[in-house]
Amino acid sequence: MGKEASKTERADLKQIYIEKMEEEDLEEIIAIERVSFPSPWTKNMFLQELKDSDLSHFLVARMDESVVGYGGFSRFFDKAHISNLAVHPRFRRRKIAEKLLLSMLDLAKAQGIREATLEVRAGNLPAQNLYGKFGFKVTGRHQRYYQDTREDALIMSLKL
Repeated sequence: MGKEASKTERADLKQIYIEKMEEEDLEEIIAIERVSFPSPWTKNMFLQELKDSDLSHFLVARMDESVVGYGGFSRFFDKAHISNLAVHPRFRRRKIAEKLLLSMLDLAKAQGIREATLEVRAGNLPAQNLYGKFGFKVTGRHQRYYQDTREDALIMSLKL
């Protein structure tokens, strides 16, 4: 990327809109997944979540027509487990992840969900700080949870 930022990259949060993830979004989502995580989800993993639309809820953040972030959760009775939240590196630190997380939590509350949980890498301080801003608390730890690095996962929870 050169010195000049594209119009899309300069856009502010008002130009971000959140909507339901569709199968047509998956190529852009997979690209974000690959630059965001050491062990990215595959297209088939996302397809399975989209097929299970009664229990899985995935959203995308769009700027212009481009997907710049995504997030999702699965419902288990009165709990939501947040499995994914990522923003393309070029668009981080613009509150897009906050907007996505807020949208997911609002959607969960509207469905009568009372608690949200997630796992986050013990070394991922930016993500931990984001979740902490929303009131998530560390409630446990999975030792050597991530197979790729053997890193621990912190379990975080929020009462809705």
